[in-house]
Amino acid sequence: MYLLNLGHRWNLLGTEGVQGVVLLPSRNSLVKLQRSPRPDSQAVLLDPQLYLSSLIAADCTKVCANLASFPWFRIDQMPEFESGQQTRTQWNQAMREQVIAQWTGQEPTDDEVDESCKAAIETQIQLACTHVILPSPLITEREDEAQRQAEWLDTGLAACAELDVSQPILATVALHDGVLNDAAFETAGFLDTIVDQVTAREGLDGVYIVVAQSGFYHPFLTPSKVYKAYAHLSKAFATAGYDTVITNFADAFGLVCTAFGATAMASGQSQSLRRLSVLDFKDSGGGRAIPYFYSHKVIAELATETDLDNIVQKRLLKRVEDVTTYSQALMTELGKPGPPKGSAGNLPPWAESQNNLTTAHRHLVCRLATEQAKLVKLGPQPRLDEVRDWLESSTANMLFVKERLKPETLKGCVASSDSWLTVFDELNP
Repeated sequence: MYLLNLGHRWNLLGTEGVQGVVLLPSRNSLVKLQRSPRPDSQAVLLDPQLYLSSLIAADCTKVCANLASFPWFRIDQMPEFESGQQTRTQWNQAMREQVIAQWTGQEPTDDEVDESCKAAIETQIQLACTHVILPSPLITEREDEAQRQAEWLDTGLAACAELDVSQPILATVALHDGVLNDAAFETAGFLDTIVDQVTAREGLDGVYIVVAQSGFYHPFLTPSKVYKAYAHLSKAFATAGYDTVITNFADAFGLVCTAFGATAMASGQSQSLRRLSVLDFKDSGGGRAIPYFYSHKVIAELATETDLDNIVQKRLLKRVEDVTTYSQALMTELGKPGPPKGSAGNLPPWAESQNNLTTAHRHLVCRLATEQAKLVKLGPQPRLDEVRDWLESSTANMLFVKERLKPETLKGCVASSDSWLTVFDELNP
């Protein structure tokens, strides 16, 4: 199952292939979620995102104001929303003005864990979520051996029993990339310790895995150790027999995790919804972006005119073509025999202009959702074979494309599929 991360814009709801959504408190206040129609999806999850407790409000005012509206963060003295007296915009502004002084930058204290867990679970029930994701802090210290996570797990499970939760219950496994040294991946190493902490507890139906990055990379250029952690944990929890293993913020690499037994992957359209980097939450004036065409054949995002026009001129379209409902017109245009040759510039939804992103985003999401749905229908060995073939062929395809394009280079971003293949082979020797 492919799950769409919902940021502050919900414009991609209904994209072909998307079967579920993940509501993100960092991008949506509780008031917004309570007053918006429930997404009409097969699965609706709310990620409590307690792992963002250590953000600095002075740097991340908008995000912290959203988080502070959720009761499990235990931020007191924040303004209540009074619909008869203010607009939601006015309330948001009041929240941002006060959160800098009230935000603690720390997870709830020991005395608050019980109430925090109950609040997170009750809110998910009230929002009619199909699963309950237990809140958990970010694991930042190997020496802790996930003891703090275990305490939150036990409290969350006790709260679920008290509240008579009927939905499947998922443990949050939230890691900071700083804990991922070589020893963490060894047998009985740190990651196996985390797996043991989770699997030792009864009452869990699955896990929800996120890895927070300290860097600021394109999702295709995520450090190898982060990819390896996602794959390692997916395989370990699937082997443990969990019905639900979800990866979020691994982007297209979530398909590799699916090969190792993950049952669902969550991602989004923008880079900040496709990765989990603490730098994405910093306040900024916003920016403008151009559309990129996602090619699954080469695991790359290609500038719709700068790159694709050049690719068409060099007769390389077959190497990168990718057809979905949203890209069909583009592929037809680029395949015209000419002269003149076809160009994305002739199609307004694909023209390389600022913030012309919706169609490109729909294509990306649809393409990943389609591949994920295809993989989960296969047996364990065929899944592994399919993903290995994809990684090998994409590496070979891109080498050919880059060689033929010389001396020009690509404006877009190409995944390090060879490093993905290395991770794959380490876990599937």
